[in-house]
Amino acid sequence: MTFIKTITALSACFLLNGCSVVNSIRMMAANNDLEPIWAKGASEQSLEAVYIGEKPYIYLTANNDKKLLFLIDTGASFTMLFDTQKGAPLASEKGFDMQIAGWGDGEDTYAYQSSLKSLQIGKVSFKNVKVAYIPISTSQYYMRPDEAIFDGVLGHDILRHFS
Repeated sequence: MTFIKTITALSACFLLNGCSVVNSIRMMAANNDLEPIWAKGASEQSLEAVYIGEKPYIYLTANNDKKLLFLIDTGASFTMLFDTQKGAPLASEKGFDMQIAGWGDGEDTYAYQSSLKSLQIGKVSFKNVKVAYIPISTSQYYMRPDEAIFDGVLGHDILRHFS
């Protein structure tokens, strides 16, 4: 009888949250096939962090020409791009929808999967990087779009290539 109750409870949870849960798991695995492309003669890379308060940020280049500021977040499972003035034009491809949880005390935030043609961090670059695009300007954390001082979050899917 306990087994049936457990299966019923799990089924109800999946039906109520199914697509979002499945799509978040899909996002976690979206960059599993990424391979770093090293600049000629380079075999290692030091990440040059910039600190705003106590949080580390890094400058990177997206789509070969857009210089962006990303938060380094070792606890984030995947990389995220925000709807800042620089970030919004890069999310031209809209993939599957998802809900992002885990930041702040409020409700989940709507997002969708998108991709960047390239992402370069110093001497290393990646092609066809999947990102979660989050319209943070519509979240409860910002009253105005210009309050967002960084363009995204660098997650484990990219950071795992650095030691």
